Order: sequence, then C-alpha cells, then structure tokens
Amino acid sequence: MAKVILEGVSKSYTKSAAAVQDIHLEIKDREFMVLVGPSGCGKTTLLRLIAGLEEPSLGKIFIGGREVTHLSPRDRDIAMVFQNYALYPHLTIFENMAFGLKLRKIPSVEIKKRVQEVSSMLGIEMLLNRKPRELSGGQRQRAAMGRAIVREPKLFLMDEPLSNLDAQFRVQMRAELRKLHERIGATTLYVTHDQTEAMTLGHRIALMNNGVLQQVDTPLNLYHYPDNLFAAGFIGTPAMNFFDGKIKLKGSGLSLSVKDFEIAIPLENRSDLLPYLDKEVVVGIRPNGVLLESDLPQTERFKAVVEMIEPLGSETYVYLKWGNEGQLLTSVLSSSASLSFNGEVSFSFNKGDFYFFDKETGQRLIDREAVKKKIKLL
Repeated sequence: MAKVILEGVSKSYTKSAAAVQDIHLEIKDREFMVLVGPSGCGKTTLLRLIAGLEEPSLGKIFIGGREVTHLSPRDRDIAMVFQNYALYPHLTIFENMAFGLKLRKIPSVEIKKRVQEVSSMLGIEMLLNRKPRELSGGQRQRAAMGRAIVREPKLFLMDEPLSNLDAQFRVQMRAELRKLHERIGATTLYVTHDQTEAMTLGHRIALMNNGVLQQVDTPLNLYHYPDNLFAAGFIGTPAMNFFDGKIKLKGSGLSLSVKDFEIAIPLENRSDLLPYLDKEVVVGIRPNGVLLESDLPQTERFKAVVEMIEPLGSETYVYLKWGNEGQLLTSVLSSSASLSFNGEVSFSFNKGDFYFFDKETGQRLIDREAVKKKIKLL
C-alpha cells in the first residue's frame, strides 16, 4: 500500500511568495501520476517535499497511511530518478545499481539476483561491468532507473528523467516507462514540463501553475473538459485559440459579438450563458475547430491573412491574422492543403467546439456535464 496524501501542503522561501500553495492531492496506490506545468510552477518543489528533501511550511504528507511530514528521505521508503542521471562515475553500472542495497545491508546473493533481474528487464544486462562514461545517454538513464527499481520502494519519484534525451529516444523511453510501470506496479509521481509526456504516461495528471493546483484529472478529461483558461491553453498542441467576445440576445437565442463580427451561439449553451448577457467573456476553440476553404459551412464565413505555414508531414499548422486588430488564430489542415504566405483565405468556426470562460476569474462557464453531452453528439 503506497497511497500518497497531501493535506494543505505549502512551502514558502520568502514572506512575500509561496513556491507551493495549499496543495490537497491524493495519489492512489499503484497509480502513475504526472505532475505537469511550466518552468517555475512549483512541481519540482512539491516532489522534493514528498521526498523529504524539503520540509513544508504548512500541511501534512502521508505515504502508505503513515505521516512522513518530518521524516528524513531514508525513512520514507522512496526512490528518486533525476534529470541528470546522478550515477557515480567511478563505479560500474552493477556497483551503481547495488549501492543502495549495500547501504541497507542486503545479502550479496540477493543483491546480485535483484540487479541481474532488473538489468535484464531494462535491456542493460550486458553493460553491468562498464562505467557510466562508456554508456550512451539512454543507457545511463536506464541504469539510473534500474538503481531505483532494485530497491523495490513503495514510491517512485521521477524528476524530468527524459529531458536530456533526443526526441526519438524520448518516445521510445516513454513506451518503456509505461511497460515498466505495468510490470512493477509501484506508485509513481513523474514531474515534467512536457505535456506530451504527461498525456501519454499518466493515469491522471496534476496540472500546476504559480504553485497552485489548477486541475487533477485523466489526460482526456483534461483535454476535453478544462476547468479554466490556464488548463485549456496549456494542454493541447497546437494551443487553443482565445479571443474576447460579448454575449448578445438574438431572437430566441444568443450570439457572440466579436469586434465587427457576430456569431450565433449553439442553443444548448443558452442557459449557461444567459447570466453573462451583455458581458464580455473569453472564447476558446481548438485549432481543428477553425475551418478553412473547402470545409466551410455556407454561413458565417470570415476573411483572414495567412501569417505562417508549418508543414509537419501528416498535417499542416496554419497561423492566421483575423480582423483589423490582427487577432491571431491557428488552424490544423491536412498535409495536402495548398496555401500561400500573406494570401487571403476564408474561414469559419465549428461552433460546437467553442469553450466559454469568465474574463475575470478564468473559470469555464458551461457545466461539465453539458460539455460531455455536446462532445458525444459531435
């Protein structure tokens, strides 16, 4: 049993700013939880608090039903994997992997057995007699993971372990990490700033910004049902488009007034948006909801100028300037799309893909269950 519970955990280094603020989080036994957010959001600080490398200013930390708030790292039964591998350069890979077990006075026969089993699992059994300098970056990362795994801890803490690897090898290591977790089944907290890693690795994702948890959810829920502007803008590639608009009454329905344009709002959103009548809101739409040329409906077409084109093989990102103020929009097209820089194009919105947010608080306006129903109908 290695459930992790954080109750009101905060950490301040100065009186004026908190690195982590009032965190309430439960990581389930055997869960792979990913902690994601931009640089400086507090995710590594939170990891260090759980590891015992820092003490919280406020709050309590529990691991496996036992409070560990003030316990030293060695008494928490955890293992960490760092971004920079942290292997001892003068020791062989076998000695690196066995080091922690020797400190715990595990019998040498048991140490050898564990190291051989784990190195075989990671595909580095032929490298055990080499020094770290003789290994590639990916092999060193596997050795660092192996050193953590042989300890058989209750909890794995991983601090951006793949960030030093090239793009192709990161993809391979992500798949290996998922397989490894399924095989071992240990509770894992994984820190990254890479949303692709978060979406592909985590059973759930805890999204942070400015030391505050923004949303804790499954990857697909986080993508489809973001709770606020930050979650909507951070998750998804390319990022969600945002623009301001005013809610207006139009006959029995509502419309969205954007600069000199007016866009009808789907009827199913009426009850949620009526309280915002004649008020400005923030509208979000994913790039695949910005339709160009042949995909356009017959009504509500707009003109824009192509600012930039990024062909990526199977698809193309198109960046548009819309209206007199040059509102920027991103659209995703098939790779066969034929467009030119600074050329004028027609576009429209798939209005079923609109998200609405309060301009002051940044919170989503439409009820989550209503959004779920909308997505099922599409």
